[in-house]
Amino acid sequence: MPNYKQNKPSDKDRPRRLSMKVNCEYCQARCRIDESKIPATGGFVRCPSCHKVFFLSPEDARIQEQDQTPEATLLPEKNEIEPQAEKPPVSEVMADKPAVQLKPKPATKSTTIRLQKLITSRPLAISIAVTVLIEIMLLILWGTGHQPVIQSKSSSLSIPVISIQIKNQVVQEITSHSLVGDAAINQQGNELSLALLVDQSTPPAYALKLGRQFVENVKRLTGTGKTDKNLTDYPSYQFHLFIYYPNGKEVTNQLSNTGDIRDN
Repeated sequence: MPNYKQNKPSDKDRPRRLSMKVNCEYCQARCRIDESKIPATGGFVRCPSCHKVFFLSPEDARIQEQDQTPEATLLPEKNEIEPQAEKPPVSEVMADKPAVQLKPKPATKSTTIRLQKLITSRPLAISIAVTVLIEIMLLILWGTGHQPVIQSKSSSLSIPVISIQIKNQVVQEITSHSLVGDAAINQQGNELSLALLVDQSTPPAYALKLGRQFVENVKRLTGTGKTDKNLTDYPSYQFHLFIYYPNGKEVTNQLSNTGDIRDN
């Protein structure tokens, strides 16, 4: 009697499946996935570690090895997948080993250096670049009535240099306000130039109020704001205040004709 039983193909006869190694965009876990599961136009895959879905293009990961080990199938629950309109299907991935999660770099204020340059040139040249596409150059003259000048008590004592610690503390205090983007302080002898960058939605009158608060903070930490008539051993500074919007427009110039910007 003929034997109709067919022989099963051996493991050597089975075609090798090409696997690609990918990293999860969210948890950076190392995963591998069968290349045949990814459509030519790319597809969405689910990370087996954090179970989040991210898009994978065949061009984003090159084939690194031939893997003959069978893949375990990880089927996600339907309610875990957010509906995506006109997007390729989600494929399953396998975790190779979790990668060390990197802490995101803290965001830095890109306008700090710009504001420092804004008040350090001689004569006082104001240069501000608050967006990638806009670079505005402003020339500020040390003229009477042109800039807001806030005078403190005169003193015959030598003027001490304000420490970096005090400058940083004053800047930190004023930038904690939600409408203040950045601030800078520059000292030239007994003259202090204070620059303030406020949000575009800030009313001019309120922007000036923030500027005055900036000046008062400097006075408080340097001892200039003391009111005791018997105290004469505290420094005396002349303050020059500059307030700007992100588009480069100067608030203090806009208010210079109101007569409210001087604190004599």
